[in-house]
Amino acid sequence: MQKLSPIFELSPAAKMKLSEVLSKQSPESLVRVELVESGGCGCGGPGYAMSIVRAAPATDVVEDLEGVKLSVPSEFVDAVRGSKIDYVESLERSGFVIDNPNFAGSSCGCGGH
Repeated sequence: MQKLSPIFELSPAAKMKLSEVLSKQSPESLVRVELVESGGCGCGGPGYAMSIVRAAPATDVVEDLEGVKLSVPSEFVDAVRGSKIDYVESLERSGFVIDNPNFAGSSCGCGGH
């Protein structure tokens, strides 16, 4: 059986922030990442929605990254495999940013890259 590469990679800042957020939830909670329309910002790439869920839907693929559990709908796994999740803080904004190598050249400042 071929071992697949991880779906996501977390930066140290993202791991710390997600751990902090999840620590305030029930122990079985995890982060669900979905692809969504970019919202009309014109970047040409997908957008992402991240939410805290108590349980992943049966059709999701769950990945445990050093104690941070992420789930993604199975139909999006190939589209997001290899993506890096970072957490950034600046004067303009703070939040999670997803860098997806499968959509190279489609990044923008909307946070959905």
